[in-house]
Amino acid sequence: MSEQVKCPHCRSMLILNPGCTACAGSGVVEKKLFNRYHALATKLRNKIQIPYKYFEIENLVLINISLSEDPNRYQEYAVYRRDEDGGGYTKIESITVNGTRTQRPILRLVALLMSISKQPLSDFESHIRAYDDKLTADEFEAFKVSFAAYEAAY
Repeated sequence: MSEQVKCPHCRSMLILNPGCTACAGSGVVEKKLFNRYHALATKLRNKIQIPYKYFEIENLVLINISLSEDPNRYQEYAVYRRDEDGGGYTKIESITVNGTRTQRPILRLVALLMSISKQPLSDFESHIRAYDDKLTADEFEAFKVSFAAYEAAY
């Protein structure tokens, strides 16, 4: 059995949350997975990313849609979720990340991302309609190639 840690979403609660999507109500998550999300959340919080920088984790893609690298400004990320058939990505959320370096906001971001990753896509129907933004797998691959050239020239 893999090593487990306390669920970042349920961590502050005194009782288990049976409705928690991050841990499926168990109160614990796999430590390796938690560490990957924590590393990403820490990077997003502690280092301003260049515009259009993207991160992939599990079934999520986060793209920095901020047009500024000013450390005094918030960074905005579009959150895409891989479609259940694997044929593309659907924008389901937009999150704002600031440079606060305290542990609590990092854990909140970990909990948010883990929850988004585990929820069924059907839970995001209103978000999907509102954003109306999809990337096919081919479009995302083309974006990655374009971004590599952009990042090299940046």
